[in-house]
Amino acid sequence: MVGHFKHSPANTAEQQVEQGALGQKEEPLIQDVPTRWNSTLEMVKRLIRNQAAIKATLDQQQHKLVMLTPPEWEKIQRLETLLEPCRYLTEILGGEAYVSCSVVLLPSVTCVV
Repeated sequence: MVGHFKHSPANTAEQQVEQGALGQKEEPLIQDVPTRWNSTLEMVKRLIRNQAAIKATLDQQQHKLVMLTPPEWEKIQRLETLLEPCRYLTEILGGEAYVSCSVVLLPSVTCVV
C-alpha cells in the first residue's frame, strides 16, 4: 500500500489533498528500508496516523490493492507498540555523538524491558 503512494507523485498528491480535507498535517508515507533500523516503525506510525486519508484516497481510485481489514489495522497498531521500545535501543546504539561501543548494553536493555 505504501509503495502505491511512494511510486506515484499523482497518488501522493491525492493523498495530501485528502489529508488537508480531513484537517491532518500533509505528510508523505514512509517506506521501510532494511538498512534503516527504525524505518518500519516510522512507516507503521504514518500508516496509522493517515489511515482515514489513505482509505479516502483509495476509495476514489481504481486500483488492484486489497484494503486492510479492521483486524489487520489492529495488528499494525500492536506492531507499533512492539517496535516502540526497540527505537530507544537503536537510537542509543546508533549514536553519532559518541562511540557506540562505549554504551553499556545491559542497562540499556533493562531500561526497555
